[in-house]
Amino acid sequence: MIGNRIVFPLLFLRMNVKKISDSLSRMISGEEKVSAELLTYNDDIRTQDEIKALSWEIKGMTTIIKGMIPYVSTSTFQQSRNKKDDSKTTIKDLAFLFTDIRGFTSIVEGLSPEKIVETINHYLEAQTEIIYKHQGDVDKFVGDSIMAAFDGPDKEINACNASMDLIEMMQKDKTERSANKLTTADIGIGINTGSVVYGSIGAKERMDFTSIGDTVNLASRLEGANKEYFTKLLISESVYTKIKEKFICREIDLLTVKGKTEHIRIYEILQKAADSSKTLVSLKTNFESALKLYRNQKWENALKGFQEIYNDTEDKTSRVFIDRIKLFMHHAPPENWDGVFALNVK
Repeated sequence: MIGNRIVFPLLFLRMNVKKISDSLSRMISGEEKVSAELLTYNDDIRTQDEIKALSWEIKGMTTIIKGMIPYVSTSTFQQSRNKKDDSKTTIKDLAFLFTDIRGFTSIVEGLSPEKIVETINHYLEAQTEIIYKHQGDVDKFVGDSIMAAFDGPDKEINACNASMDLIEMMQKDKTERSANKLTTADIGIGINTGSVVYGSIGAKERMDFTSIGDTVNLASRLEGANKEYFTKLLISESVYTKIKEKFICREIDLLTVKGKTEHIRIYEILQKAADSSKTLVSLKTNFESALKLYRNQKWENALKGFQEIYNDTEDKTSRVFIDRIKLFMHHAPPENWDGVFALNVK
């Protein structure tokens, strides 16, 4: 009897600790989604002794870990399996997706701080679910913006599929808010893919496991460039080459981003190829034809082409080029002009 009073509580304690340990191990190894809900400690100890006290301490530790998990990205959490003396920094090929809610300031104008946080969390939660659904990982939140990373052989396609779902989600939200006569919001998305420095960044007492490099910066710049072209989803040429069979895309421009001299070719995703419509295929064809005339400085023909597109579809991106061409017709570009637009905003 004395032995049972000691052994059985220890067995219960060991079983509960093992359950927590196994859940953490599966999350760290990637076998299960990282979720605080998977950590549940059941205090089954009925004695009132040191074993009971130990059970309470373990329950407290589990509660702390459970509370911290939502604040840590999946990549950072999974790096905890490495030993301190292991090299945690490497070069890795990843696809990056940046989002930003357009008009969020207007939506929350006049709301209480609590309501502002509730509203922003609503949008971020909905976006995060979509990103996870397509095998992405949220690296960080910055205000109402998200930086997400995608890994694996289909990373570009997964990032683009996630983006299309994000746009659809925001369109539904916009329709609902309009029906209730509320201020609406939209979304801007930029995607790039390539090599990055992937590892532990920060100070000794406060580290973050993230990615840095030109690949990440360009994805962020593309998200911002949507404002210039009145688009929602811009991708780099490196992404386009990987997804062009799956999506209908139109070339938008050649541009240089702030801090860089080498130009890049950017595209807008219009629709999934499986859902393609004659209207969008026609828009792609006519826009790219007018764009070619624009680059060859055939101003009158280019102007006619973009004007016809705008008259038929009210395509605001065509309006951007109409305004540019009218400016060039009055003030010719330099002789060495190569059709590259300098994007000077972040």
